[in-house]
Amino acid sequence: MTAATGGALIARRGWRDAWAWMRWDVPTRIVLLIAAPLIWIAVADIDPWAIGLRFDFHLRDWLLIALMAVGAALVSLAYRRWLWRPRAAPDRSALALELPFFVVLNPVAEELFFRGAAMFGLANLVGMPWAIAITSVVFGVHHALARFPVSFLVLGTLGGALFGIVTAHFWSIVPAIIMHAAADVAIFVAAGHMAARGWANDKSPRVEPPSVDRLAAPTP
Repeated sequence: MTAATGGALIARRGWRDAWAWMRWDVPTRIVLLIAAPLIWIAVADIDPWAIGLRFDFHLRDWLLIALMAVGAALVSLAYRRWLWRPRAAPDRSALALELPFFVVLNPVAEELFFRGAAMFGLANLVGMPWAIAITSVVFGVHHALARFPVSFLVLGTLGGALFGIVTAHFWSIVPAIIMHAAADVAIFVAAGHMAARGWANDKSPRVEPPSVDRLAAPTP
């Protein structure tokens, strides 16, 4: 199904398209990213605070975190508009699956593993700057598993560095989770809708969207 706006076509994906990749991603990658740090905490008797499971922030911290989340969303939208044009937008049935995934599951899993366990764990061995650098590169490159474009791997690496710096500053993965969720929603949900409503009217080259059932997970 496609929607025409300004002479260009934006594909619409439904819940079946979301479920096609989510049914594999959640029980494998997401479960692994969440389970590994939690098992490590339990087996090694690690204080959760030591890997950034801290929630006590002042009001000014929350305001700063909210501002950074808005910035992450805006940068992500700019990336989707100029460097990786959306090919599809989720319909309401797809949103029912994708919003919980991109708002909660994915950011919590990736930040708990990459910034919580991996970054804080490496920091004890090589120092925080190197830990941030190493985990950021691994974080960016790991998106190649879902066949994202190279530009997204670069964005993911830079985003990982930002999330790492923020995590080290607050000594908590919570700010990074919120920023990550804002970026994910902008990239995978909002960008498609904005393209369907307005971006198709600009002078960028038109690209005929592929059949929705061929979209690589979770590439919209």
